[in-house]
Amino acid sequence: MIEFRPKPIPPGVYTKDQVMDMLKKADVNHDGSLTKEELEKVLEKMGSNWAKYRAWHCMKNADKDRNGKINLSTEMNSLISYVMNWYERKF
Repeated sequence: MIEFRPKPIPPGVYTKDQVMDMLKKADVNHDGSLTKEELEKVLEKMGSNWAKYRAWHCMKNADKDRNGKINLSTEMNSLISYVMNWYERKF
């Protein structure tokens, strides 16, 4: 069965600083990096209907050392760039 999820966030709500803060807060185990699963939750919160796909793309674009995690201190700029590009095109 297909589950309908309404978009929770109206256009233009998040700034770059707010997205950065959301990504930092998504690090639930406080290890200084984000896993694909942690990214999925943030992207769903931002209104992505394709959060798993977007999280996979984030990993592909921002995980420069290919360790399966995005380091928040060294890879954050690549992650923010991708997320903001997607978010701005979404609306």
